Amino acid sequence: MRGTRWLLLVAIAALLGGIGYRYQAQRKLLDSERPQAPAALESEINAKSQDWHVREKDHVTGRTLYDISAQEFRQVTSDSHVELKNVAMKLYSKDGTTYNLVKSAAANYNANDRSLYAAGETEITIGVPVTGEPAKQLTVIKTSGVSFDSTTGRADTDQPSTFVFDRGDGKSTGASYDPGSHQLEMKHDVTVNWKPPKADAKPAKIEAAGLSYHEATSEIWLKPWGRVTREGTGATSSDPQAKGANLPPLDASDPKILDPNGISRPLPVSKSHHKNWLESVQSRKTPLAPAWVAHRSNSACIVSWIAMKLGRPLEWDPKTETFKNDAEANAMLTRSERAPYGALHLAKA
Repeated sequence: MRGTRWLLLVAIAALLGGIGYRYQAQRKLLDSERPQAPAALESEINAKSQDWHVREKDHVTGRTLYDISAQEFRQVTSDSHVELKNVAMKLYSKDGTTYNLVKSAAANYNANDRSLYAAGETEITIGVPVTGEPAKQLTVIKTSGVSFDSTTGRADTDQPSTFVFDRGDGKSTGASYDPGSHQLEMKHDVTVNWKPPKADAKPAKIEAAGLSYHEATSEIWLKPWGRVTREGTGATSSDPQAKGANLPPLDASDPKILDPNGISRPLPVSKSHHKNWLESVQSRKTPLAPAWVAHRSNSACIVSWIAMKLGRPLEWDPKTETFKNDAEANAMLTRSERAPYGALHLAKA
């Protein structure tokens, strides 16, 4: 009986020794596979992570407003600003079919007002399709010191900028883009290398104090003055025959005329004159471009063309629709007509 008791004690001791051995072995294995503890944060850093991402959606419609991703995220203690590295931001259009892509090596994101500021080199690609390939060359802006409003998608900078679009390329000092109006504003000292849509048309160099590029229509508006050079021949809006590098800008009797913010008069807009005319026939209302407007518009073009050809100042009488005391200029208002046809012969009949 005593031998059995000692045998039982030895068995229990052996069992406990085996369990202890396996426990130590398993603990060493777990310790070897356990990931290393992250390094302690600096005293001024509140949070830090890799591959950071944030998405904002409209609470009413549910559509995505913007996506911001970064390889590295750092948030300073007691501050709403977030420091981001290798940033990519997508600002989506209202219909959700396109987005503006912003890339920068570093940027600061303000969580309070949902704004982003990139002090260094920044690339902005406008109108990237969500699916498929773009139908034409997208507008790409390269600049620095850019502020972004993620709510409206508007981007703004006062730093030197370069840009490429479907009709050429250029540079300026300062730029802004409003996705709502699809309008690119080049603020100061603008130079554009313009490629006309027709294959046989010659390229032109455009210089202006300021420029608006309307993306939807591929139109360029110069303000308040512009200079165009093509194949060595230059022209300004004040002197089409002038040549040389120091061409004068447009002058006006009232400086407010040349100030884009000086005179504001909203005008009705017609996307199709033909459609508007047919609608006016049905409604009996005056069309947006009635006959007298077309007549005066053509008169301004013809008078300017004659002054350009003669190369001297002319005085136009809008009541008689003739030049005052200038028979040579008046002779250029009409072409020679073959009797008994033509407006002049019919007027005498």
